[in-house]
Amino acid sequence: MDALPFLLLLLQLSFNGSALLPLHDAAVDLHPIVLLPGNGCSQLDAELTEHYEPSPWAPASCGGAAAAGKGKGRRRWFRLWKNSTALGDPAVALCYADQLRVVYDRAVADYRNVARVWTRVVSFGTTRGFGSDDDPSDPER
Repeated sequence: MDALPFLLLLLQLSFNGSALLPLHDAAVDLHPIVLLPGNGCSQLDAELTEHYEPSPWAPASCGGAAAAGKGKGRRRWFRLWKNSTALGDPAVALCYADQLRVVYDRAVADYRNVARVWTRVVSFGTTRGFGSDDDPSDPER
């Protein structure tokens, strides 16, 4: 119940527009709040293009066929969120973090995926993507 006062404050601020700073004010240094889905939220699939290169801080093996879920030289979709194997395996945790992160594009003032990483929401617009264990490479989804 410690979170209840905080949630009530957020609710109050959401109804009181004058308490919030305008988003277009260039003088304000805004920092993003990134919300990661939990167990009860939609699944995310990813596909790495053939030109994907991991960040300098991530292992070079992140771009390999095994890390990308690729098979026999062709691109395949693989489960990015929630990938319990990657979350529990320190050997692939940096690859997972690199492929899941978003970057800020100042030119368009918006966030986007890391270059050469495509993502999609499983069964977008339905409840089928919640806790789904189906095959991400299945085109019938």
